[in-house]
Amino acid sequence: MATAAALALALAGCAAPVAIVEPTAGSATNDPVTVYRVHFSANYRGGFRARLDGEDITAAFSPPPAPDGTSLARQGAFPAGSGVFERSGAPFWSHELFVAGDCRWYCAEKSTVADFTPPNLRFSRNDLRVRQGTTTTLRIEVERAPSRPLTIEIATGESGAGYAALVFIDGEPAGRSIAVTIPAGETGADFSLTAGRRLGRFIVTASAPGCQSGSIYGFITP
Repeated sequence: MATAAALALALAGCAAPVAIVEPTAGSATNDPVTVYRVHFSANYRGGFRARLDGEDITAAFSPPPAPDGTSLARQGAFPAGSGVFERSGAPFWSHELFVAGDCRWYCAEKSTVADFTPPNLRFSRNDLRVRQGTTTTLRIEVERAPSRPLTIEIATGESGAGYAALVFIDGEPAGRSIAVTIPAGETGADFSLTAGRRLGRFIVTASAPGCQSGSIYGFITP
């Protein structure tokens, strides 16, 4: 029994000081990645550090790390173009969470990494040309159906110099954003876009906490 107890203690001492509980490494998630959860083993001594895509996010974790404890950090919308594109060969943006800590006793590994792909928001069209005063239907989509309703903020703005291209989404005043919800088990939802009377270039953006933001450029034509 003493030998077994000694072996268990030795194995505990060799355990990595930190482990990523969420998100799962190598995962392409159906639902938004809104939380990073890290567990600290009994072997954790201090010196916790965390990076997301190379950027230090250590201060975002709470409560303070402690042996046999868990800390978490919240994630908002991933900016469009952030992360790594086609890391796994698929046309999506993925991210890397790195965490590390110091050991109380000997340990072979002091750090761990999780690569993950959150839902990537994209529009049903890549280039949008809308005639003055006309209305078109757009669709915001994700590759994998979420397990719960996914609410996305759709916003518009002018792009580049010249006239401010006025566009209206779902009948709201120009410049006002709307919320569009993709139902659980589905991969998209529709909304309308109406071109104003001024010619110009505009942009439509889509964002949601824990999702990769998307955008589409458009033109109002005569």
